[in-house]
Amino acid sequence: MMFILVDKDTILPYNGEVLKRFIGKRLVKTISNPTDEQLAEFGFLELVEDEIPEYDVDTQYLSYEYILQDGKIHKKFTVNENETDSNTEDIADIGENIAEN
Repeated sequence: MMFILVDKDTILPYNGEVLKRFIGKRLVKTISNPTDEQLAEFGFLELVEDEIPEYDVDTQYLSYEYILQDGKIHKKFTVNENETDSNTEDIADIGENIAEN
């Protein structure tokens, strides 16, 4: 399947529409069942999902963005650390304090 890269967060798949090529306002080409090569002429690219890196689900999370690399759209994953608020107590600590009292 071929896609258009809109921005780093968005891709759009080819939706089966008839492709039309214009020169100025004049229609010069219509393609009703395009091949991948013809879709590429209209800016559609192959999607490659990069390998998902290992991460600790308790302390980290994955995010991704789409990037253009080697003439293909890559779904690039990034491991991020969970943000914690240093002013709040851990729920387990609260539970232990209640049990002690």
